[in-house]
Amino acid sequence: MTTMTHLTRSAVTRDEVVVRAFNSITSEQADAVAAIVHASEQEWTVQACDDYDGYRFVLIETARHGDEQKSFFVAGTVQRLELFEDKEESLALVGTFSDIHTLGARLIGLICPQ
Repeated sequence: MTTMTHLTRSAVTRDEVVVRAFNSITSEQADAVAAIVHASEQEWTVQACDDYDGYRFVLIETARHGDEQKSFFVAGTVQRLELFEDKEESLALVGTFSDIHTLGARLIGLICPQ
């Protein structure tokens, strides 16, 4: 006598894992961006996220919401950091930077009141 077992679709479990892209910005770079924003002592929130392809980006938003809310994104690659500003639900490139220090200087100029 032979017993056969068939798995139904509901019996199969799938675990999803984000595989980070090799040329994405690093966790250390994302942490450095967060440290720059927090050191500014302004009311901004910072979130490191991964998109569907495994590319890491950093979202920087004002703490207040509504018409006065501003958002910035840091993305790119390890060697080429890109800073974007959210303008009317589209992204505008602010600049491209080869290191975290020049990006940080530009970002501080944008998030600190004059």
